[in-house]
Amino acid sequence: MIKKLLAGVIVSSLLLAGLTGLASARVFYPATDSNIRFIGRVWSDPSTVNMTWPGSTLKFRFTGKRVMLVLAEKNDSTYWVKIDDREWKVFNDLKGETEIDLAGEILPAGEHELTLVKKTETWVRDRIKGIYLEDGEKLLPPPPPAQYKVESIGDSITAGFKVHGVHNNANSDGRLSYAYQAAVMAGADPMITAISGIGVSHNYTKASDAGTMPKIYLRVDGGYPEKVMSFKNWEPDLITINLGTNDSSPYADPVFFKSHAFSFLRYLRTIHPKSWILVLRPFKGFYEAEWKTVVDQRKKEGDTHIAFIDTTHWVDPAVGYTDGTHLNPVGNKMAADKLAPVLQEYLQKK
Repeated sequence: MIKKLLAGVIVSSLLLAGLTGLASARVFYPATDSNIRFIGRVWSDPSTVNMTWPGSTLKFRFTGKRVMLVLAEKNDSTYWVKIDDREWKVFNDLKGETEIDLAGEILPAGEHELTLVKKTETWVRDRIKGIYLEDGEKLLPPPPPAQYKVESIGDSITAGFKVHGVHNNANSDGRLSYAYQAAVMAGADPMITAISGIGVSHNYTKASDAGTMPKIYLRVDGGYPEKVMSFKNWEPDLITINLGTNDSSPYADPVFFKSHAFSFLRYLRTIHPKSWILVLRPFKGFYEAEWKTVVDQRKKEGDTHIAFIDTTHWVDPAVGYTDGTHLNPVGNKMAADKLAPVLQEYLQKK
């Protein structure tokens, strides 16, 4: 019994030494380091990289047994983290920390690959300051990008709002969004451009088109109108649109909606002249006829890379929703399984 207790003390002491060792001897890599690859709408200032949108992702490879994420300030964000072939680990409560142990354990010595995905929506801005590794360890060249790039434009359903239940940061989930999953399944890097409550002709419960997706599409950060997104280094091969649900509250006149939807499609084409644009029927069917009409109009104008995708019966209402509108993990997986082969079909036409 005494031998077992001593063995336990020794193991605990060794573990504690490993956990605290990084704090005393470590090397810092800023978030702007070229070996840290960000995916999504992010922007840099002199000392941080700012992630706002759900599903924003960072990837890097490193050597060593420990790794810590360094934030510039406390926030209420939530993350998914995957290291090598381990299971995804969720971080739902940062406990006010600005240095987060991403491994939570002592890793085997050698090379590792880490992926971090932001769960929360645009109301939480993550100012990533950098990465701490153990002294003597280093960042390696990052994982290569995926073969394709897919941007998913939408509202709360695309953003992963209330995936796990009632509205809070822990229950938002950009990674489990049908859009994020489908893009990854199709062999693409995902960019989620989605905000809860946003619409095409007006936002949820609003009376004007102020702040709608056509108005804010080029913002790299919803809170900074002056920060404009550049697609120079991240031009999507394919764009999906899933909008219209919020335009039904209050219900926008169909002619009014159709006018705004048509203008938005034409506007997107000026920004992305070569991307496929797939307009998804909103899962609840709002403005299905109007979307079909404007897609046909764009085709008549000569747009050869646009299509309407009928999503009828993609999600089983008996098991796929948290509240009748927002998809739960089961519903998101159902929609992703349907969307992924559609994405693959059109990406292969690129």
